[in-house]
Amino acid sequence: MTIQVPDEIVLNGRTFPLVCFPDLPREHPDLDTRRQYDPFSAASDCARGYVATWEIRNQHLFLTRIRGNCYMLVDESVPANWFSGVLLVGEGERRPGLPAFHELSDNREIRIMVEKGRVVEIWRLDENGKTLLLPGTY
Repeated sequence: MTIQVPDEIVLNGRTFPLVCFPDLPREHPDLDTRRQYDPFSAASDCARGYVATWEIRNQHLFLTRIRGNCYMLVDESVPANWFSGVLLVGEGERRPGLPAFHELSDNREIRIMVEKGRVVEIWRLDENGKTLLLPGTY
């Protein structure tokens, strides 16, 4: 399979690639997720058909932008209260000439546990193991 274009997440004003692909809900009043044809979504490096930008604010996950064959029907960020799971955030620097998060220069990543859109735990996983982070320290 072709290397996929990553979603992005904004943490404290910094943008990072996600090493996972959070799903969009099938039905939501603020989103059109019917996956209509879009030239961007036909590319082999975007099998899911869209690229999303997410943000953590005030201990909550928000969907802030979608490009591709799904659309936001509102101008403001949408609280992602449908999402529960662990977000994997690539934290290492990219190696020159290599794509997205697939070849980070080190093995650091931030993991964010989310329950119904609410952040319940954030930790950094690196060569030393798991380190819990307090909000605002990542």
